[in-house]
Amino acid sequence: MRKLILILAGSAFVSLCACHKKANDHVRENLVGRWRAIENARDDNGNGKLDEGESFPDRLYAENNLVFASDGEVNLINNNMINGRKQWELMFDNTYLRIIEPAYATDYHIDKITSSKLVLKDTSGRHTSWYIFEKLK
Repeated sequence: MRKLILILAGSAFVSLCACHKKANDHVRENLVGRWRAIENARDDNGNGKLDEGESFPDRLYAENNLVFASDGEVNLINNNMINGRKQWELMFDNTYLRIIEPAYATDYHIDKITSSKLVLKDTSGRHTSWYIFEKLK
């Protein structure tokens, strides 16, 4: 009986690990493609959460798209012209996105990613901020 319980517990653990890994594999799959910035947000009340009323339309990057390639390159495209080539990588069990510039790197927490929406959280500044994107077909 004890052996059966150990086998069942081991099987459950392996299943949980496999499901977790599969879920994280989808981060890379969902990220690859062309994204348009639609909103920004700033944590005005300092609670670390994206609350109602803290987001606003993205005017600064309204004409820009980010294109994540499967080879780790990311391009900033404005009016169909490439304005910046950078590198990207996923870190910490695919919960962070690192954008690598020639002289530095910036890490963003992936708050949400689906096949159509990406929410990146930036805690590197004085105030926490978010960048919200929609995937273009």
